[in-house]
Amino acid sequence: MIDEGLKIDLYKEQDGKCIYCNKDYPIKDLIFDHIFPRSFSDTSDNYIVLTCYKCNDYKSNKNLLMNLNSSAF
Repeated sequence: MIDEGLKIDLYKEQDGKCIYCNKDYPIKDLIFDHIFPRSFSDTSDNYIVLTCYKCNDYKSNKNLLMNLNSSAF
């Protein structure tokens, strides 16, 4: 389980924005996301960001590079 201290650190690092859509959100409206889904790699815990629910749902089981090539982001 990922702790709240990490969430606060990521929130500050990302300036309170979703990593994908770059919109501002309160910390309670951002969730952890693995840039490389766990299904792609056993070491994905090293690649955690905060994302809004909408972007996280859209991203699903794709990785960050797949999403950057999408017209949705």
